[in-house]
Amino acid sequence: GKNNKHWDVHGLGLQSAWAYFEHSVLPRYIVRSEDGSLPSLDGMDGDVGPGLSEDDQSEKQANVSVYEGSEVGSSVYTPGGRDDNDSVADSDVSDWLYKPNQSNKNGQGGINGLGSKRTRQSGDLTRADPGESKFPTRLYSPLFTPLSELGDFGIGVGLYFSSLRGIALITLIAGCINLPNMLYFAGEEYSASQPGVDFLLKGSAICTEQVWVPCPTCLVDDFDRAKERIAGTTTVTPDGQLQTLVFALKNACDGATMQVGIFNMASLGFVLLAVAALSLYQRRMEIKFDIQAQTAQDYSIEVFNPPADATEPEEWKEFFETRFGGHVTCCTVTKNNDLLVRALAERREILAIIEEKVKEGSLVNTLSLSELAARIENRRHCFGNIKSRISPGIPELVGR
Repeated sequence: GKNNKHWDVHGLGLQSAWAYFEHSVLPRYIVRSEDGSLPSLDGMDGDVGPGLSEDDQSEKQANVSVYEGSEVGSSVYTPGGRDDNDSVADSDVSDWLYKPNQSNKNGQGGINGLGSKRTRQSGDLTRADPGESKFPTRLYSPLFTPLSELGDFGIGVGLYFSSLRGIALITLIAGCINLPNMLYFAGEEYSASQPGVDFLLKGSAICTEQVWVPCPTCLVDDFDRAKERIAGTTTVTPDGQLQTLVFALKNACDGATMQVGIFNMASLGFVLLAVAALSLYQRRMEIKFDIQAQTAQDYSIEVFNPPADATEPEEWKEFFETRFGGHVTCCTVTKNNDLLVRALAERREILAIIEEKVKEGSLVNTLSLSELAARIENRRHCFGNIKSRISPGIPELVGR
C-alpha cells in the first residue's frame, strides 16, 4: 500500500533504480515551451515562494526530479536540505507512484506552466544529455517521433528507419499495381474463385482446376516433390501385349494472359526505378543526418599540401593554436609512404615463409640468405628448375 515506504528509503530500491535508469540511460529530449523556446528556470511554479537566495535558487534549478510526476518531469525542492527521509519519499517516490496528474496550488504542473497533459511534441527535438536535471525532459515516443529526429541516435539508425519507410511505400505501391491481377486470380474466370484455398492465399496464382492428361515422356523421378500429380494405368494392346500409360495432373487455369503480363512488367519496372530513387533518397538523408549529428569529423580539418619538412605534430598544433586561436585536441601527421609500407609488409611475409623452409637453427639474415640461395640454385637440375616455376623456392623468394 501507499504507507509501505520501506522498499524505497534513501532512494535505494527497485523503483528508484528504474527511475534513475529511465532518466539517465534511456534517450530523452528536452520539453520546450508552447512557443518552441527552452523553458526558463528562473521561476518554478509551486515549489518555493519568492525571495529565494541565489544559492537556494541555484539548488532549485539543479533539482528536476528523475521521478516523473507528469509527462514533462516534476521539480523537487525541499527548503533546508533533504535530511528528512520521509519527506524525500513523499516528494519523490510517492508523487511519482500515486499522484501522476496532481497539479500544484496554482493549477499548473511542471515548470513555467508546462502542463501535465500528454501532448505530442512537434518541431525539432533537442536530445537531452544523460541525467539532464536543469530542463524538463521526456522519453522519445516510439510512435510519434519524427523520422528527421532519428539521426540523433546515429546515422545508421536514421538510415535504417528511412529505408524501412521507403521499402514499405515501394511494396505498397507495387501491391496496388498488381491489384488487377489479384482480382483476376481470385475471380470466376481464372479458377472458379479458388475454392478450398486459404483466405490469405486468395488472389495468388494457385490453380484449383486440374485435369489428367497423357504424358508418355513423364518419369516418376520428375515428381519427387509432388507424387500425387502423376499416375499410371496398364492396358492390353491389340496384339495382346501389356502397355503402361502415364498420366500427369495439369492445371487448367489460364494464367499467361496479356493483362497479367502487362501488370507484372509494370510492377517490375516500378520496383527497379523505385530502388534507384531510394538509393538517391538515402544519400540525401545521410547528408541530412550527418549535419544534425555532431561528430569529431565536423570539427576536423585536413591539409593536403603541407610543406615537405613539416612532419612534427607538435609543430602543427602550435601553428593552429597561435594562428587561429582555440584548442587543438588531436593532431596526426601521415606520410605519403604507402608503397614503402606495403613493400615492408611483403618483405616481412616473405621472410616468414623462408624461415619455415630453412633448417631449424640456421642463421637468417641478408648475407646468409644470399649464400643459401646461390648454393641451392647451383645444385638444381632440369626438374628442379621446372618445379621452381610452379612452387617458388628459397632463391625465388630471396630474389623478390
